[in-house]
Amino acid sequence: MRSFSNYFPFLEVSLEGLLQEAIVELKTEEEKIKATWTIIDMLKDHSPFDYDHSIRVSLLCQEIAKFIDLDREIMFQSGLFHDVGKIAIPVQVLEAETWDNYCIEKIKEHVSKGYYIVFSLFRKFGKIVPAVVLRHHTFKGENSYPSQAEITDITGFVLQNYSEEQTVFIDHCARIVALADTFDSLHRRYDGKANRSGEKIHQLMLKENPDQIILVENLFDADIFKI
Repeated sequence: MRSFSNYFPFLEVSLEGLLQEAIVELKTEEEKIKATWTIIDMLKDHSPFDYDHSIRVSLLCQEIAKFIDLDREIMFQSGLFHDVGKIAIPVQVLEAETWDNYCIEKIKEHVSKGYYIVFSLFRKFGKIVPAVVLRHHTFKGENSYPSQAEITDITGFVLQNYSEEQTVFIDHCARIVALADTFDSLHRRYDGKANRSGEKIHQLMLKENPDQIILVENLFDADIFKI
């Protein structure tokens, strides 16, 4: 069974309670709140594990956005929705303790599925968040996905085009989501396996994000990345 070691020292408040607090703090409009819960509740029903993960990533994204003066609401929504495409991935794949090639290829589908889901249900609030969801795994070198050609096909299918300026902003937001996603995922554990130490997680964050070393160190120094 998958679980996470606790790096939120304030978890006497439930994750959903923290999510509610963040929504209130951001002064999110009522219609957007309803759309948000419609999307995230689908993930909760399909994979409670990934639902909790998504809340933690959204909270981290909001804190990082505040720290680097990025749009907090876009980052919060992008973090919350980044894995919602996993509702289209079979539970037996999501819950596999090891992933073979079939599982890996199925998991990769979650970014395009997530784009279409968020675009369909959230597009009236803008087209940036769906695009961030689509791109949050494009920073892994030769293991990145989807490719630029695939991104063009996916967004073109729903007749969406993005300016150069928008694309730069989307990539920046997606890179931050990727950082938060990686940090949370490094706390993943399986029954019978020891937690990674805080120092090991720190080292892995630097190793896996060589283009973001200064920001990663600053986030640890600011206690946003807690170990």
